[in-house]
Order: sequence, then structure tokens, then C-alpha cells
Amino acid sequence: MKYLSIPLKLSIALLPAVLGLWIVTVILFARPDADLGLTTGTALFGPCALLLVSAAAIGIGSRLSGQIRRLTAIVQRIADGDLDAAVPQADRRDELGRMTEALEAIRANAANLAATHAAWQET
Repeated sequence: MKYLSIPLKLSIALLPAVLGLWIVTVILFARPDADLGLTTGTALFGPCALLLVSAAAIGIGSRLSGQIRRLTAIVQRIADGDLDAAVPQADRRDELGRMTEALEAIRANAANLAATHAAWQET
């Protein structure tokens, strides 16, 4: 959970409380003599939908945070002077793709500048 975003951590932390509250509400207010229109299917739909949406959010968040961590590691390698570091994911068509394209341009420009500087130092 170290690399998860704060909203995702909060969602994970609140999930048991929300499910517990839902179960308590159903138990307390879905009495057989009360006509609330609640059936077993209706009472189970909310928690199941909540679990499904939470699982999807966690999956998407984990996938994105993994890609951002890999990109951060490459940025750090380039900042440390490794101008031969390969920049993956340049074929993506989203914000991460644009960031990797820009990072690749920065890396290529820095490599050209270093080569030009080295050639200038030799002469």
C-alpha cells in the first residue's frame, strides 16, 4: 500500500466501514413486518455493486500507479546521468504517452548536448 494514492488508500480503509453500515442498516430496518420494498436481491445488490466498483477502482489505480512508478524510475536514471536509459510506453495515446514522448525528447536532447560537449572538449 506504500505506492497507492491517498484517495485510493482512503477508499480501501473505508470499504469495511461502509459494508458494515450497509449490513447493519439492512438487518435493523428490513424487518419481515416492515414494507420497505427490500428484497434479498435488493439488499445484496448494494454491497455487491460497492465491492465491484471498489475492485475496479483498486485495479485501475494499481495499474496506473505501477506505470507512473516505472516512469519515475526512468526519470531518476536520466537525472542521474544515464542518458542511454530506454523510455518505454511512448506508443500510448494518453497523458502518460505524452509524458513519455516528452521525456524521450529531453533524453535525446541531453544525449546530443553531452555528445556535442564531449566533442567540443576534444578539440
